[in-house]
Amino acid sequence: MKTVFFVLFLFVSTGFFAQQESNTTCEHPLTCAVNGKYTLVFGKETKRQKPYLAIGPKNLPAHQIWLKLSAPQGGLLQLSLTLEKELKNGVQLFVFISDQSAICGSLNDPTFSPQLNRFIPANDSIQFECSVQKNQSAFLLLCSDFSETQLQLRSQFTADLREAQQEKVVDLRYSESIPTYTIVLRDQRTGFPVEGRITLQGSSDLTGVYRASTLKLNLKQAIKKGELKIDAEGYYSFDKKETRLPISSSNIDTFLLNPVMGGQLAALEQVYFAAGLPLILEESYPQLSRLRDFLLLNPSISIEIHGHVNEDNSNDARSERLSKKRANKVKEYLVKEGVDANRLFPVGYGNSKPIYKNPQTEEEKEANRRVEILIRPN
Repeated sequence: MKTVFFVLFLFVSTGFFAQQESNTTCEHPLTCAVNGKYTLVFGKETKRQKPYLAIGPKNLPAHQIWLKLSAPQGGLLQLSLTLEKELKNGVQLFVFISDQSAICGSLNDPTFSPQLNRFIPANDSIQFECSVQKNQSAFLLLCSDFSETQLQLRSQFTADLREAQQEKVVDLRYSESIPTYTIVLRDQRTGFPVEGRITLQGSSDLTGVYRASTLKLNLKQAIKKGELKIDAEGYYSFDKKETRLPISSSNIDTFLLNPVMGGQLAALEQVYFAAGLPLILEESYPQLSRLRDFLLLNPSISIEIHGHVNEDNSNDARSERLSKKRANKVKEYLVKEGVDANRLFPVGYGNSKPIYKNPQTEEEKEANRRVEILIRPN
């Protein structure tokens, strides 16, 4: 019996980013997913001007945005930049490829030259591609003489097929006469193997923690209430409770994992609070523990914690305060569990974004009373 599971519990939204001070220097580039669409807007002038003598004029335009796109493995990175608004002037673009986490120290080195150095005229666009190896990053420097310059960035990454097809097969079968249970992990977008941590709970011969992209085990007896957890760096975690595995000649479960991308929003459907209070109920901790696991496995990811309440005809300010306190409680739990506080940004929306505007049932009210996380692009 073969089953394919699509891990699609999140939806993607387009990112819109005004320039922040931390993104105007090479020290703190805006980290973008290699597959995504972003709208970028130049903001105030960069406070710290550096000459960058090796890559261009002594003083580059004051309005700058630095971007970083890291390749999960070797492949081809395809980028498209389009100027959205009519301008008096265009935008200067530099692209660097580096295996360093930061490139500030290399910029004044004459031997460290950009992969691309091109001027994009007003109302124009540019498409380019570059090869990257595993653990390499593409750094983009965008420069403009004017604030409010708006650009549209599209990024698409295609993994090298030869590298992507290499998978880690763990075969722990000890008898060919006993039925086999096989777990297969694949990238939902590309279909390539994904190596991850597989945690199984069931019969004594299955229970354990394994690391593989394909796992094969003997199945000595049917499983009625097993539990499966999958964690892979760069992908959203997947849990499957009440797993049932009948005895047959072959059981194959294929899990298509969803890559993490900036701008994605997910509901924490099993996080509950006491009525009218910022008190997390006991039954919420398994869900929060899985969020902790995800964040510890992906140390470069930061999230916004969105709090929402369900209060009809109530004071909007009070609702906002309550929702912010609840979001802060989630942050406090994660920090206590070892997550860096600087990666967590609580936001209170009060009752301003209900799923049901006029909830009629307890289920609809519970849906409005929720916590969501947003993957931040930086």
